[in-house]
Amino acid sequence: MSAFKKALDALKFDKRMIEGNMNRGSVSKEDLEKHLKDLPDMGSNIDLMSMNNDDDSDSSDQTH
Repeated sequence: MSAFKKALDALKFDKRMIEGNMNRGSVSKEDLEKHLKDLPDMGSNIDLMSMNNDDDSDSSDQTH
């Protein structure tokens, strides 16, 4: 297998390329569903963040 073919196979399910691959018929809806089902659950790797910044609550300086 050529290096180019290996690179294309590695990008087969890349989010930026999946629609084009499906339109060309190189990836079927079933292939995509199987790929997504087989992905590992990475939910334990998340970090929750708060978008509220209580440190900026000084109402005397409202220059935004």
